[in-house]
Amino acid sequence: MATTTMQEWADGLYTGELTVLRGLLPEDLPELTGWWNDPGLAVLQRYTTSPLPTEDITEMFQQWSKNDSMKAAGFSIIAQSGEMSQGGELVGHVTAWGMNPRVRTATLAIMIGPRYQGQGFGGDALRVMLRVVFEEMAAHKAALDTWSFNDRALRLYRSLGFVEEGRERDAVFHRGEFHDKVHLGMLESEYRERYRG
Repeated sequence: MATTTMQEWADGLYTGELTVLRGLLPEDLPELTGWWNDPGLAVLQRYTTSPLPTEDITEMFQQWSKNDSMKAAGFSIIAQSGEMSQGGELVGHVTAWGMNPRVRTATLAIMIGPRYQGQGFGGDALRVMLRVVFEEMAAHKAALDTWSFNDRALRLYRSLGFVEEGRERDAVFHRGEFHDKVHLGMLESEYRERYRG
């Protein structure tokens, strides 16, 4: 591959149609920690809706976003607008972790701020992150989990090509009842057929 072609590929690696993935900035943290502690988002992301200390959440996002090895990667999700730079609006965060040389599975997680949901940012950012994990991190598989009551996430993940691989029954307790954790995955071959074919 010619040098310029490789450079063009790298220049577009973190850019989607609606979003750009960029490194975490200190000014992202207040919004991200606020969203993480928002009960309406917490019920979709965590086992509990109880607020967590801001310092703990800040440290968690910093760890997720270190990007200092091929085992994990995390990025702030920025909406593209007329002026495409780091000045775009923060709409969420996406991370991949768990990669190692023997088990080349990247587990993904995404959070989109409440006022940005339903506008296509999550799907676009996940397509970009799939490109990163399969074409740059050498993943063999991308995996993610969600709760069985999170219909919107399940529809999105399936529309992107993820396949349900199993369920952990009665894994979480919310609103007075137990719910399953749904495990979904996409193999590298499925990614290539769907997105590169």
